[in-house]
Amino acid sequence: MIALLISSAAGQTAPDFAQAEAMVNLVRSCYANRAQQVSRFPFTTIDHVQLAMPAGAEGVARGFYADVLGMNEIPKPPELAKRGGCWFESGVVQIHLGVEAEFRAARKAHPALRCADYDSLVTRLRSEGIQVQDDASIPGVRRCHIADPFGNRIELISG
Repeated sequence: MIALLISSAAGQTAPDFAQAEAMVNLVRSCYANRAQQVSRFPFTTIDHVQLAMPAGAEGVARGFYADVLGMNEIPKPPELAKRGGCWFESGVVQIHLGVEAEFRAARKAHPALRCADYDSLVTRLRSEGIQVQDDASIPGVRRCHIADPFGNRIELISG
């Protein structure tokens, strides 16, 4: 349908509105049938977020995620442990670090972690020499961005 309208707007062909309407009705019927199979809100929470890390840097990851952020390392299943990396949790929040052969840090995509004691954590990060970039771009939200030792962006939110 979109292609029909775009090609018409470009002066290439006249739109076939009957065909477009039939396509819209088909899509609606598919979604109506699917809605009966899946609840309207099929997800309850995010189980974990995975970030990439370079091979052999598990010690560096532990130093940051456990020692600096205060997360607990949790064991990976034996089959997955063979791949390297490590997993961390804090309450229901889990961050999995997986080894990526052609590692490249996630500088835009990022997890956003809501912090119970935001001020203390930010103070501790700064005392550890970690660059904390305050961000007041969302009214009423206290937040900042940091990077893990691999350059992965992490957002911290007060609350």
